[in-house]
Amino acid sequence: MVARFSPVAITGMGVVCSIAQTIPEFTQAIREGRHGIVNLPVEENQSVRIGALIKDFVWQDWVESLKSDRPALSVRARKVLRNTTESTRLSAYAAIQAFCDAALSEGRRNQFLL
Repeated sequence: MVARFSPVAITGMGVVCSIAQTIPEFTQAIREGRHGIVNLPVEENQSVRIGALIKDFVWQDWVESLKSDRPALSVRARKVLRNTTESTRLSAYAAIQAFCDAALSEGRRNQFLL
C-alpha cells in the first residue's frame, strides 16, 4: 500500500529554544555558532546531566506584548494559557509566532482558526 500525504504549506515560523525566543534571535545565534547545551545543575536521583534549558521566558509578559498588535489574540491566549503546563505555553508561543509571521487573521474560516 502506498502512503498518501496531503500537501502542506509552511506559511509562518516561530521558535522558542535555549538560544532564542524569536526567529531573528535564532537566526543570529545559528550564524554565530551558539548553542544552548549546558551541564545541568546536579540534583539527587537525576540521571540526566546535560541539556538545553529555556531561560527568561515569562509567558505573561509575552501575552501582554500581544495586546498592541493583536488584542483579541492576547485575551484568548491569556485565558487559555493560565491553566496549562509550561511545555504547552512554550508550544503555543511558537505556534502563535508562526501565526503572526504568516499574517493570518483571527477568526477567518478559510485560514488558521485560534
